[in-house]
Amino acid sequence: MKTRYPNVYQDKNGKYFYQIFIGTDANGKKKLKKGRRDALKHPFSSAYQAYKEAQRVQALYANVSADNISYASFMKDRYLPKYRGDVEASTYDTHNLMMLKGVDFLGEIKLKDIKVIDCEKYRTWLLTDSGFSRNYASLIYTAFRQSLDYAVEIGLIASNPSLKTKSIPKGRNIENYWTMPEFEKVLASINTDTFYEELIYVTFLFYYRIGCRVNEGFALRCQILI
Repeated sequence: MKTRYPNVYQDKNGKYFYQIFIGTDANGKKKLKKGRRDALKHPFSSAYQAYKEAQRVQALYANVSADNISYASFMKDRYLPKYRGDVEASTYDTHNLMMLKGVDFLGEIKLKDIKVIDCEKYRTWLLTDSGFSRNYASLIYTAFRQSLDYAVEIGLIASNPSLKTKSIPKGRNIENYWTMPEFEKVLASINTDTFYEELIYVTFLFYYRIGCRVNEGFALRCQILI
C-alpha cells in the first residue's frame, strides 16, 4: 500500500519499506532497490523514516550506472564519503590513504568485474611486493574487504568476492625491552641538578620498576595521608 511519501509503502503487516529506481543495466532494464531498515539496521517505525532513508540511498546512486561504476569511482564517490561521516576526522585522515591502495592496484576495473582471483592477486601483492609489514598489509586487506561489503550492502554487487580468500593474519610483534644494565646507562645520563631533569629521572624509574603503561601512569592521582 502506498503512503503519502514518494517510493514508500506499507505491507499487509503494517511494516514500512521503500523501493527506489537506481538505474538501468546494460540491456536497458530498470533496476530497483528495496529496503526495510535504516543505515543502522533498525526497522522503520514510520513512513517518514523510510522516506528519509530512501533519499539517502538514492543519493548514493545518483549519476551512477549500476553496471559500469569502477572500483576507483565507487571508493572516491561512495565509500570514502560514507566512511568519513562514520568516523572521527583523525581516524579518517589515518586510514583513507590506506584504503586507496586497493584503488592503485585494481585501477579502473569495474566493481562488478572484480573476481576472487583479483582479490587473491591483491592479497599476494600485499604480502610480497608491496614492501608493507604483515600487520599493515592485514589492515589494508581488511579495509578492502569492508569496502566490498558496503558495495553489497547498497546493492551495487551481489556478493563480496574477497570473502572467498583468506584474511591476512597479523604478524607477531617482538618487543625489545631495556635490560637492567641498559636502563642504568640511561639513568646515569640524566643530569638531576634541575627539577625538570629530576622529574624525568623519577618518571623513567617509576615506569621501569612498576611496569605500568603510560596512560595508566597518567591516570594515577597523588593522595597525601595525614
